[in-house]
Amino acid sequence: VTTTVEGSSATAAPPAEPKTLLVALSTGPATDPSECALAFLVASKAAAAGHSVSMFLASDGVQCLTDDVIGSLEGVGTGKLSETYPACVAAGVTFYVSGMSCKARGITPESLATKNAGGGPVTFEMPPKLLELTFAADSTLSF
Repeated sequence: VTTTVEGSSATAAPPAEPKTLLVALSTGPATDPSECALAFLVASKAAAAGHSVSMFLASDGVQCLTDDVIGSLEGVGTGKLSETYPACVAAGVTFYVSGMSCKARGITPESLATKNAGGGPVTFEMPPKLLELTFAADSTLSF
């Protein structure tokens, strides 16, 4: 493991036993940009370490997948979304969003059509998908 100046692990050994992690983000960028950035940082590090990671964004958290927010959000001590979001994609994090939350905020399926790994679309889901992911995960982190 290599430690950077910021104290985060730049590389990590593969886990002895990969786990399934769900990162749930409902906090929005206007409320707490640091918490939003932290959710993506944790997801990217877990996936890079070999764990299977899904992120479910709901409420104001769905705004974190818009191009404007990805390009501008910076947490205090938790990084820039312009760096951690691509790291999530590169490491294979799968993104899901609340369809109702997106609709209420004017976020369309077309605007998220290439936001998953391999340029795949983010799927718009309902609460049962969040429950499915929660019950299937070894651990769930909520931001």
